[in-house]
Amino acid sequence: MIKTANIVQEWIDEGIQQGGRENTQESIREVLEAWFHLIPDELVQSIRQVDELATLHKLLKKAAVVSSLEEFKEVLSSASL
Repeated sequence: MIKTANIVQEWIDEGIQQGGRENTQESIREVLEAWFHLIPDELVQSIRQVDELATLHKLLKKAAVVSSLEEFKEVLSSASL
């Protein structure tokens, strides 16, 4: 029974992390749209490729202060390495 509870807790934790990633990815897209209006689909897809929540949080902060989409793409490229 304890093993089953651990597995269920792992699933819950994984779901919470996935939700956090998806929410942060969406927030990045929304911030970029607020600044630059139309965001290329390939950029949105590149953002969705980032899985690390800490990296996504850094990208969200950068999205709020970059002066161009090109600058954000450079930040995203270096973050993905």
